[in-house]
Amino acid sequence: MQSIPISHRLFAFLIVVAVILGTASIANALPVSGRDLAQSIICKVFSDLQARGLYNRGLAARCNIIPPPTTAKLVVVKSVQGSTTTPSAFTLQVVSGSATTTFSGNASGTILTFAGNSVFTVSESPVTDFSPSFSSGCSGTLLPNSTTTCTVINTFTGTTTATTSTLRIVKIVEGGIATSSDFQISLKKDNVHVTGSPQAGSSIGTTYSNLASSTYEVSETGPANYDAVFSGACNGTSTIMLAASTSVTCTVTNTFNPPLMADLTVFKIVLGTTTATSSDFQIHVKSATTSLDVAGSPQAGTAAGTTYSLPFGTYEVSETGDLTPDETSFNGDCSTNGGITLTSTTTKACTVTNTFNNAP
Repeated sequence: MQSIPISHRLFAFLIVVAVILGTASIANALPVSGRDLAQSIICKVFSDLQARGLYNRGLAARCNIIPPPTTAKLVVVKSVQGSTTTPSAFTLQVVSGSATTTFSGNASGTILTFAGNSVFTVSESPVTDFSPSFSSGCSGTLLPNSTTTCTVINTFTGTTTATTSTLRIVKIVEGGIATSSDFQISLKKDNVHVTGSPQAGSSIGTTYSNLASSTYEVSETGPANYDAVFSGACNGTSTIMLAASTSVTCTVTNTFNPPLMADLTVFKIVLGTTTATSSDFQIHVKSATTSLDVAGSPQAGTAAGTTYSLPFGTYEVSETGDLTPDETSFNGDCSTNGGITLTSTTTKACTVTNTFNNAP
C-alpha cells in the first residue's frame, strides 16, 4: 500500500474517533466514489491505533482485523509458619484445562501467564507434618488483562523436639606453682549458677550438658598474680553465645605474672642505760592496705637486720615489747611513723631505735 498523506491520516483519525465514540459513521456519509479511499484510510489508521492499545470491535469487523489475544497473570505466593523449612521445599501445581504447571514455592511469589478467561486451580504436593491453606485467589477464572494473587500457607503441625547444647570448659595453668584444680570455675546464666557450677578447674575439661540456647558467663576464682585469657568458644571474652544443638569448648588459660619485688631490711637498735637488747622487741612489717603482717612477720629485732622480700607497695613498720623506751625513732628509708613505699628493686632499709635515758 502506498503511503497515506498526513492530512488524510488526520481526517481518518477523526473518523475513527467518531466511530469509537459511537457518534456517527462518517465514512458511510461520503459519496460512493470516496468510500473506498476513506475505508482504506480508516483501516490503516485504526491498525496503527490498535498497535498502540486502542481497539474497537466495530472497526475491527469493518477492517477485517483479528482482535489481539488477551492474557492474565497469576502470582502464587508461598508462606511457611511454625518451622524453619523454606518455601522452596514445597512443590506446587497450577492446573488450567489439560495443562499442568509445576514449580517450587517462593516467598516472593511465582508469576505465571495464562490466556484470558482461563479456568485454573492451584494445588500442592502433600508434605508430612504440614497443613496447607489456600487463599480465595487460588482457583477460579483469570479475567483478561488482570493479575490474581494466590497465597498458599503451610503451618507446621508436627512435634518440636527441644534442642540443647553442651559446653566443655578446659582450665590451663602456665607458670607459677598453682594447678588447674586450684581455681574454681563458675558457669552462670542470668547471673545464676547452672547445675554443677562451680567446680574445680580441670585440664581435661568440665562438661555441662543440656544447656538451652542462650548467653552464658564463665568466671573463676583462684590464686593471685595469674592473668586469665579466654579462647575457643569464649572467643576472647568470658561471655558465650551458645547456639542450639551445638557442642563447643571454652578454654581458660591462666599465666603466672609474678609481681615486682623489693627487699626491705629492718634494723633494731637499743641505746641508753638499760639491759634491754634488740631481741626484746618484736618487729612487725604490715601491709598498709590490709594492716596484716606480711609473710615472716613479726620477728625478734636484731641489730644485724631482718630482710623481707615484698611486692611493690606501701608498708608500715612497728614494734611491740614489754619494755617502754623513753624514745622510739624510725630512720633510714622509713618515714617518722614507720611508713615506707617500695617502688623499685633497690633494697630499702629502716632502722628502729629505742633510747633509754634512765636505768630501770
